[in-house]
Amino acid sequence: MEGDAYYDLVTKLGSASVEGETPAIVPMAKHEEDLLLLPAGAEADYLLFAGPESTLRADGVILRGAGARLEIYLETDNDGKREMASIGKSKEGLAVPLRLKSRTAIRLSLRSVANDGESDSGVVLKKPALWAPTAVRNLPPMSVASPSPRRPNVLIYLVDTLRSDRLGCFGYPRPTTPNIDRFADHSSLFLNAIGQSSWTKASVASIFTGLWPPAHGAIGWKHKLSDEIVTLAEMLQAEGYRTAAFVTNTNVVKTFGFTQGFDEFTRKLKRPSDQVNAMVFDWFEGRDDKDPFLLYLHTMDPHAPYAPPEPFRTEFAPTADQMPHWQPRWRWPMEALPYLSDLYDAEIAFNDDSFGTLLDFLEKLGLYDDTLIIFASDHGEEFKEHGRWRHGANLHVETLNFPLIVKFPDQRKGLRVEEAVQHIDLLPTILAGVGLDVPDVLEGRDLAAIARATSPAAESEPSGIYSHLRLGRGPLNHSVVSGQWKLIRKQTAEGWELFLFDWRQDPTEIHNRASQRPVMAAVLSALIDEKVAILQESAAVEEVTLSKELEEDLRSLGYLE
Repeated sequence: MEGDAYYDLVTKLGSASVEGETPAIVPMAKHEEDLLLLPAGAEADYLLFAGPESTLRADGVILRGAGARLEIYLETDNDGKREMASIGKSKEGLAVPLRLKSRTAIRLSLRSVANDGESDSGVVLKKPALWAPTAVRNLPPMSVASPSPRRPNVLIYLVDTLRSDRLGCFGYPRPTTPNIDRFADHSSLFLNAIGQSSWTKASVASIFTGLWPPAHGAIGWKHKLSDEIVTLAEMLQAEGYRTAAFVTNTNVVKTFGFTQGFDEFTRKLKRPSDQVNAMVFDWFEGRDDKDPFLLYLHTMDPHAPYAPPEPFRTEFAPTADQMPHWQPRWRWPMEALPYLSDLYDAEIAFNDDSFGTLLDFLEKLGLYDDTLIIFASDHGEEFKEHGRWRHGANLHVETLNFPLIVKFPDQRKGLRVEEAVQHIDLLPTILAGVGLDVPDVLEGRDLAAIARATSPAAESEPSGIYSHLRLGRGPLNHSVVSGQWKLIRKQTAEGWELFLFDWRQDPTEIHNRASQRPVMAAVLSALIDEKVAILQESAAVEEVTLSKELEEDLRSLGYLE
């Protein structure tokens, strides 16, 4: 199916960059009349994505003053800046094809020129807009064995601090994850899952609300998830689900608003995953099995300090005892890298063993097939790839991307999905999976629809996958992924520092292309600006007073100095 979409230049004037001879010579918009006014000497630059067959249209062009003229320019990173049209007389309609070969970032410039010096000279455009054809995918129904007569159970198994590239199903050569790999063989493996932040509280809040961090407000050490926001647990609880959570990270606790909607919420700081299993097995003993359940398990085995039990320590980190000791904590020298990396692998292997035990338990109870199981992480972990240890310091791939494997109820066939997805897709996926309507305000997409699509379509992807980080005394960081491009921008005293990566060609984010592709960097930065403006960043932030116990818990995990 095909249709038309347009980018309204009058409405978007507020986000367009403006240039002129003086600050007074600027474009103006009359929204009620759909008019764009360009006084002589004014120029409006629009930063956006456009594709083949895109056409600049207007219902009319009115030129005022002697020598008045409308000049239209197009700039792309591949072709530079070129004049598309020069219009020297008023006309009823306007149609200027951009003649783009593929979807790309553009700077579209509208410039008003006149030579008589009259105060009212310039250009008026009626209903100016950029038009482009859009395609819609037809998705085949997902094939299932025998649909359940009742709503499926939901299990979210989150492994804190787990990076994607340490799992066998993502190509890691060490045998760290045999159980996870076996699970992925019969599930939907999302190869490019991008988090909404690179630390726990902000990411988990995005999972349970379907919102970008500045919208849900849980973005700093003292910030909490607002009681005003309806969470996934509250939604399912209202539908008769039995809701229970077992968490081991102090960032996901009652003080920070995470108990909303849970009938039972058990917090056991830093307990290993086998002990989490034991608590879950006890919970099943007392469960009334007539009601479907939402079960959230938050395990922490790969989180620093890396302390794997035997036999995993000996198998994956046999030389770890040779690692020198130093102070202060968490500021490790580079010579520690191989030891820490091995210990990290060993903890992943231990967690994998626990996950396998949990799956066996569900099989034994006859619950496995009828349960929507989501295996995910909140963020990854850095081992000095971009100059830092651990996480929560930047938005690079090793800390921002996360492993995501989803087994839909009665799914038997394994799928590998290349299309980029994100944390905020999990809530709409679960709602759709249990037969509930997905609220229009949610930006996330149903992963089942993405998984069953025969081929990706750029038109179906979100306009951008946005991430946010502002933690402690660290700088504000934003990132956006659109198509093959990812922009990270970091706030400095001089302004924004930009890092642009072609993440498909440069998956480890080594080569900054911002200076080589300035239009792409500018368009993506404008997308972030527009997102921030819409959400009015930090409007939902609520602070709490940290107890001494909570401060100590955060400090023990390396979050506070």
